[in-house]
Amino acid sequence: EILIGLVGSEMWIRDRVAIRYQKLKDMMIRWCKDELDFKPTCSKMVYFAQLSAMHKYMEILEARAVMEGVEL
Repeated sequence: EILIGLVGSEMWIRDRVAIRYQKLKDMMIRWCKDELDFKPTCSKMVYFAQLSAMHKYMEILEARAVMEGVEL
């Protein structure tokens, strides 16, 4: 039961990260098109590094789910 709870929790985290990843990616696309209605506080390089880390983290969680037989 504990393992099922952890796996479910990790998949919930993956879903939350995916939502935040998509929002950040959309912001970056709008920024590159000069379509933002605000000025970001960090450089593009920082946000691109964050996108990369988030993407890698989602890939790791998905790979674990496959290895552990968890349906996504």
